[in-house]
Amino acid sequence: MNIMLAQELISSVIPVLHPMDTGAKALRLMNEYHLSQLPMVMENKYVGLLEEDDVIDWEDPDMLLQQATGELFKPAILEGAHFYEALKLFHDFKLSALPVVNRDNEYRA
Repeated sequence: MNIMLAQELISSVIPVLHPMDTGAKALRLMNEYHLSQLPMVMENKYVGLLEEDDVIDWEDPDMLLQQATGELFKPAILEGAHFYEALKLFHDFKLSALPVVNRDNEYRA
């Protein structure tokens, strides 16, 4: 029996955001990729998921993400986890993207 792991579901198609990106860039990428969340990464470490609804509420869309993001929602799955765990997280949190990390919280995809 072949067990599918989360690392096998990794897609390099989903862009990542960085603290020096703007809310406007985040919204543009979310629109372009048809996602309501995008992962934010700093120095290859997963910071959290930025939600489209939160950014839409900002007064200044050109504000840097590092200035506006308080405590981000941080759903993620370890790269060695079974893909059923990923499906459960997608369902439970209504995710459009699920970051895959290693044990050191390094962003894998």
